[in-house]
Amino acid sequence: MDPVTVTVLARVGGPLLSRAGLAGSKRYTRGFRTSRAASSSARTQGMAVSAKTIRQWINRRDNAHLLSLGTEKSLLDAADRLAYIAPGNDATERKENALKLLSIIIYEVIRASSPGDAIALSTALQQARIGDEGERTRASIESARSSLESRFNANDDFDNSTRTLNNWRREEAVTLRDAWPSIATVVREVTQRKFDRGELLAQWASHQPAWYAGAPAAVHGWLGRLAADYDEHEAAFSFYESAISNGIYPRGYWQAIASFALGGLDEQRAKDYALQTSENHPLLDALKAAHQEEWATALNYLDRWQPEKLANQAIKRTFEARLLHAAGQNTRAINVAIACAKEYETAGSNILAAELLLMRATQGETEHNLADSQSARSHAMLAVHARRSWFGDSVEPLVLAIKSALAAGAGTQAWSLCQATPQGEAWQHELDDQRLKEQAALTAAVNGLYATAQTLLEDVDNEFSRVHIEALIMEGSSSRSENIAEVQAQWRSAWSLAQSDGQRITAAMGIAESGGELPDLTELMKVAPKVIEEIQLVSRVLRSPGDTLAALKANALKSRVLVIKLAERHSAGGDDVAAAKAIKAGADHWNDPNLMSMAAHKFAEAGNTDDVRETATTALNLGGKGWDGAKHMYALLVQVEFDDGKTDKAVEAARSLLSLDSHDKNARWALVKALFLRGQVFEAWKILSYHGDPITPRDRDEAKTWLWLGSHYSEDPDFIGKTIALMRDWPNDEEMLGIFIQTLNFGLRGDQISISAEDREMVASVTRGYLERFPDSDLLRTVEPGPDDDPLVNMAPLIRAGYEHSQQFADIQRPVMEGKFPIGMLAAPTGKSLTELSLRRVARHVYAIDLSTIADEVGAVGTAQDNSVIIDPTAVHTLALLAGVGVEQLIGGVSSLLTTDQLFRDALQAQESVGISAEVTIGWDEEAEKPKVYVEAPGEGALRAGRSAQIVQIMESMARVPRRELKCMPELRHQNIAWLTGLDYAIEHEMIYWSDDRAMRYLARDRGVPSFGTYALLEYLKQAGSITHEEHVIMSAELLRNEYFDFPFSSHVFEAAAVADSWQARGAAQALTLPSSWSQAPNAVAFVIKALSHVSQNPVEVTNWTAAVSVGLIRATPEDSTASNNLEILLRQLMGQSWFGRELLPHVLTGIRAGVAEREGVADPVESVFTGLYQSLVRRNGHQHASAVLIGIFSLTADQDKALAARIILTARD
Repeated sequence: MDPVTVTVLARVGGPLLSRAGLAGSKRYTRGFRTSRAASSSARTQGMAVSAKTIRQWINRRDNAHLLSLGTEKSLLDAADRLAYIAPGNDATERKENALKLLSIIIYEVIRASSPGDAIALSTALQQARIGDEGERTRASIESARSSLESRFNANDDFDNSTRTLNNWRREEAVTLRDAWPSIATVVREVTQRKFDRGELLAQWASHQPAWYAGAPAAVHGWLGRLAADYDEHEAAFSFYESAISNGIYPRGYWQAIASFALGGLDEQRAKDYALQTSENHPLLDALKAAHQEEWATALNYLDRWQPEKLANQAIKRTFEARLLHAAGQNTRAINVAIACAKEYETAGSNILAAELLLMRATQGETEHNLADSQSARSHAMLAVHARRSWFGDSVEPLVLAIKSALAAGAGTQAWSLCQATPQGEAWQHELDDQRLKEQAALTAAVNGLYATAQTLLEDVDNEFSRVHIEALIMEGSSSRSENIAEVQAQWRSAWSLAQSDGQRITAAMGIAESGGELPDLTELMKVAPKVIEEIQLVSRVLRSPGDTLAALKANALKSRVLVIKLAERHSAGGDDVAAAKAIKAGADHWNDPNLMSMAAHKFAEAGNTDDVRETATTALNLGGKGWDGAKHMYALLVQVEFDDGKTDKAVEAARSLLSLDSHDKNARWALVKALFLRGQVFEAWKILSYHGDPITPRDRDEAKTWLWLGSHYSEDPDFIGKTIALMRDWPNDEEMLGIFIQTLNFGLRGDQISISAEDREMVASVTRGYLERFPDSDLLRTVEPGPDDDPLVNMAPLIRAGYEHSQQFADIQRPVMEGKFPIGMLAAPTGKSLTELSLRRVARHVYAIDLSTIADEVGAVGTAQDNSVIIDPTAVHTLALLAGVGVEQLIGGVSSLLTTDQLFRDALQAQESVGISAEVTIGWDEEAEKPKVYVEAPGEGALRAGRSAQIVQIMESMARVPRRELKCMPELRHQNIAWLTGLDYAIEHEMIYWSDDRAMRYLARDRGVPSFGTYALLEYLKQAGSITHEEHVIMSAELLRNEYFDFPFSSHVFEAAAVADSWQARGAAQALTLPSSWSQAPNAVAFVIKALSHVSQNPVEVTNWTAAVSVGLIRATPEDSTASNNLEILLRQLMGQSWFGRELLPHVLTGIRAGVAEREGVADPVESVFTGLYQSLVRRNGHQHASAVLIGIFSLTADQDKALAARIILTARD
């Protein structure tokens, strides 16, 4: 094909490349055909570029993408990339050659896709040359098109038939068809069959068909190669002889190939045949030398052969590897075999590489036995897939792959290779093969599946294999000490039946391990000296006189077998730790990941979790990428981290485990559980439903997780139906069924789940069924409504029982209400989370501030600038309250902030609970002794739900650490511990604790943990200049509005809070009831008078403000007389205000008397104050006027106060 410009290629080749070329190129360009054809065409144009180089270039995804675009720009970019591999003396020449090479590659890519596309491209390029260069005539274009079309149409059936042949045979058939078209008939007859092609070829060899006599010698040779592909060596030899007798050239080469065929039948016969020939050819000469064991000579002869055909190059490299191995140069042999397999990708070269690698791995010739075993398996599986593609003998490499997997310690993978698809990887015709039956039984026995091995043994015909497998079953199915003599006898039987060196080595090791007397191993020593030396060592140690423990310890690091024997001795004595250490020592000695894996499992049995982590991690590092034991190690790490409560590490291990196999349900569930425990619930749902439908739960815990996640995140319209179907897995489990039904009735979140009328009826039906089966369920039960005048009467026993239960914890509740105990202490009695207790203000107020410790707390904030801080939900609740005014400044005020997984889940639980809480609740009225309906203020529930969502959102952005159990406060482990996990972690790791429950801070300081509250943080930030005075006031006022106590009085803060509350008697008023607000009594009273002036038109607020200040004055004044005097002063000050009038007196008096009622011994100031007032009026205006005024002032008061006024008038003295 002549080169054309990129413009032409883009215009005419682009559409074809986009439509067909690269759509199919991924399949075809990976083979040899396109790259070899392109390489051949390039050579004809003076460019020496190997087929391998071209194949590698095309197979790069970026290059393939550029070709598939087919634009002028993309092809120019492709040409630039080709310039790196194109030959040339300088950049200009390489660029020109790259353009030529690009046109060749595009032509061959499309030609390999379909004849039609090849014709289209050929025609289009010819036309383009006319238009662009004027070098062709339309007649020549038509001639070229017709020629191509005729050829490719005729080739359609032939090409399709050859696709199921070995690649070499396919290429040879294509070449032979030009000289002998009848080969199409031969190919069709062969490829119409699958697994009996060899039988057909053998029949043709002995009973030649009619077409055979007219076939050229090359066809006879091709038939010989084809017969060899299907292991019909006698037939292959017959075809080769026929080809030679018919004059095939070169004769010596074909005689060597014929000798190779005989080698598959009889080595002596092959030797005799080769040595009797008189022809000369480097391959034949090398073969003759090899038969005489003159390895160096053979290699020299072979080096003289420089074949051009790729098939012959592969033969040369394969033979070279075998010669090197025979000469004892095993490393070179392996390198040559691997290179050959990589270059030519043939089944034979991959099998040879696998055999040599496995031999080196198992004969003690390398320290990298794992890598060799894994590589051997990879090469063997490449051969399996290759032979399957042309219906060759795939069992041979499959058995080799299984042996390699076992050598690598990948027992599970080896077993999978023995099983039928889709659970396993074996095809049915392979399973029917006696070789795979033997290997499957052996693999089952090695994996400890003794019952399975015994069953499979029934289909094993080979006597040695039967005895070998039976010996393994005898060793593993009972204590060896019980049947040691039988085991030894079984291995001796295996030795007597062994037919090969490999079988004899296996039997000898079995005899040695069982403590039997070894047979003569002199001949085997010549074959595998290192292996035999190890067998003799094992035998000598295990047969040493007396107790073998000392001998095992002395020699353990000389043999992996002895390491295991030593560990078994320790385990038998009940010392699993010593057993694990023995195995670990061996693993360290040989850098063996499989031994390290065994040590990890043994440490797990001993309960040494730290050692499990160390050894499992080391095993993973030693095994590296692709190690089959990685799955077991990650699974072990997941379990250990779960058991140890380190769910963050469990998540990491579970992710790694799942990355090995995305369809591993155990790994997926492990990751889901770990994420769920960490509170990463949405991510847990994504993992659970990664493949579409969430994976099915297998036990109660998984079902609960599945249900929670699905009820919150599923968008499946059939979710309710699937949930009801899942309930059938627990038909008699009252608790599980109750949880399902509770969720279906009350637990579906969001609008994503569409509930149809049919769904509602299904839910109602299963609910009725549950209530009928379990009428006394604690989770769900039916209560019929009472009569209209008392509809709650039937609920009274349940409500009263709940009330009486709560009273059992009154001795805890009272100190909590007084701010003396942490509110978390109510978590266990109430069943609520710490976050929900904080949201519901169970202590009525937030006891967050202790002025006596504020200096220490500010100091703790200073320390937090360089240290990590643990925060609990009470402080996060505060941050949520301040979300609109300065939360970023507060979070940024500490160096590093973190919380625990348990506290985050505590917040999630609160969000869940407050989200479903009704604004109407039913409680017990102790005075009326009956149920009572309580109704929240409108919007209170929505506000609480919003706050809970803010808390979760803030905590989601924090670093989190797992804390499944208390380590530093073991005496509190019986508690509902989530609320204590933050403090416990701070104690262990010497961190600083941030909480807005001052009782928790008391506990922290008692345990030596520096702690602070948000108020102290505000003080620190103000002192440090990080926030302004105004910001400090705004944030403090926000806390005061939300009843954070004990705030010191500040006119700015209290007034800002009152203004924000429209001067209603809320947070600021409540703060005035506390002594801490009265350190500046005159200022506090002035603030109250100002507040009352703003609400003087609202009698209720007047009462509330007056009551707050009255109670505060009493609490702040220990002496009763002084307290009483303070109330008198307050009342006089209020009466002297311009806004005060008789209409407010009843409300002011009510507020004043709230203070009187606060403490016994405090006198009511009303009579004293108004007696003084009356006397003053009398002195100025006389009794008549004074009495009229006093009666007028009390005209709107209660009767008892009117009576008080009358008594003042009647008892007054002049």
